[in-house]
Amino acid sequence: MAGGVLVQDAVGTVIECNPAACQILGTPREQLLGRSTLAPEMGCRSVDGTLLSRENWPDLLALRLGETVRDIVIGIARPEGAGLRWLQVSVVPLPVGPALGANPRRARIVTTFADITGHVAPTLP
Repeated sequence: MAGGVLVQDAVGTVIECNPAACQILGTPREQLLGRSTLAPEMGCRSVDGTLLSRENWPDLLALRLGETVRDIVIGIARPEGAGLRWLQVSVVPLPVGPALGANPRRARIVTTFADITGHVAPTLP
């Protein structure tokens, strides 16, 4: 799978990821697991270059609303410090309840994303 996948708990902590997520985010698995959200501490930007407030980051927005968010474009700082990496992100809340089986790790959302850096020409302020 070429796209990044994160499984996150009820507060946004990453509890599982695929190898593509590590590659796209430039973050080793052991550093990605336990991170508090998709975006690094430096935050993320909207396509117009403005800094998004934390509550509007796609994964945290889906958790707060309990609804799917689709095809949100965000820019995150590259770990190597060379500008922004642009991602197209979708987040799907997982169904919860006893009838749905055991979920001992308390997974609540699945976040998928693709690196679209080569396809986005943002207007930075």
